[in-house]
Amino acid sequence: MFDSLTPGNFALFGLSFLAFTLLIIFVGASISRKQRQDAESKTDGHSHDEDFDQALDEFDPDHNGHVHSHNCKYDQEEQRRTAALPRPLIPVDNLPAPNPRVQAALDKVSLTDMQTMLSHLTGDKPYVLNGETKTMVTRNSHTDGIGEAAKYMIASYQTAGITAELWPYTVRGNQYNNVRYIIPGKKNPNKVLVLGAHLDSTAGAPWKKEAKAPGAEDDGSGTTALYNAALAIVALGGLDCTVHIVHFTGEEQGLWGSYAYADWLSREVKAKGLTVIGMIEMDMVGYCPNPAHRLDVHDEVDRNGSHAITIAFFQQIARYKLNLNPFDTHNLSVKDRSDHAGFLDKKWPAVLLSEEFTDTAFYPHYHTTRDTIDKINFPYLREVTRAVIAVSCEMGGLS
Repeated sequence: MFDSLTPGNFALFGLSFLAFTLLIIFVGASISRKQRQDAESKTDGHSHDEDFDQALDEFDPDHNGHVHSHNCKYDQEEQRRTAALPRPLIPVDNLPAPNPRVQAALDKVSLTDMQTMLSHLTGDKPYVLNGETKTMVTRNSHTDGIGEAAKYMIASYQTAGITAELWPYTVRGNQYNNVRYIIPGKKNPNKVLVLGAHLDSTAGAPWKKEAKAPGAEDDGSGTTALYNAALAIVALGGLDCTVHIVHFTGEEQGLWGSYAYADWLSREVKAKGLTVIGMIEMDMVGYCPNPAHRLDVHDEVDRNGSHAITIAFFQQIARYKLNLNPFDTHNLSVKDRSDHAGFLDKKWPAVLLSEEFTDTAFYPHYHTTRDTIDKINFPYLREVTRAVIAVSCEMGGLS
């Protein structure tokens, strides 16, 4: 059959064969990559694709349930779809001069103290509690580790002169505990601002008793930021509004702690005439692989008027010249994926703060035992903490 081949046909045949060979190589590499990813998932205990009982019937019916993803915190397709879409213009010029009291509070946020706390929360270093040296290797909600983490946080607050408390809730007959501290409002105590982060961790199997789940970025970073923000607000003498500081648990199982708290707060609103002015959740706020220092602010396309909080972050970051580049995600990529969700379900404004959630910048050690302290960019985490303090003072009032 080769007798009929002209030089041109032979060249075309050669190119076709080369293309076919490259296709085989590409497919083989893709399969191998997928096999490696699957192997890593099994090694780290990933099980998010399974159909778990989220105990949704334990909470008010306005909650949708936690959207679990096998290897990503956000909806990648939604993020890609909206990446190039225009965002609302947020003015950051003609802002007032920095408030000296707020500036002083921002300056006092200690990088060393943040590193120390996160080293304890992740088991990188031991800590001493009630005279006993301990190492926290997991904060999984189904282990004693989450109880130890709660004790550690309460003791840390106590060291700072703050009396935090366990806030119990029940799921499927088992008691779990958030850690909470309420800072009373000075002028408008019936107005409530909620600051949150989740204390629990997972290495990919949140429905099992995971012996090792360091959870540095998810969400030791948010826990550390929340603690330091609380200390700053207390040192300022509190805000005009009441501030609820809440370290949620059960986030990885189904947003349990935040659903329970939002349900309780909803009843308080009705019984006492309270107004929830906003909720800020810090979840995965310590990883930044590039100098851009992008901070994603997720308001779910101004759901319940939440874009006002996004504007506050843009403006306060500019006002205090923080080393952050806030980004209005302007999509639904984190809908029902973190603890802000339960508050949005109650028709209150709420945002989620996170690292950059994109294909090129998302944390590669998400929900694995490799989520360790050495991956954290502490100067970035400090700036996020400072931004939360500044926005809290702006929203809550500082007289």
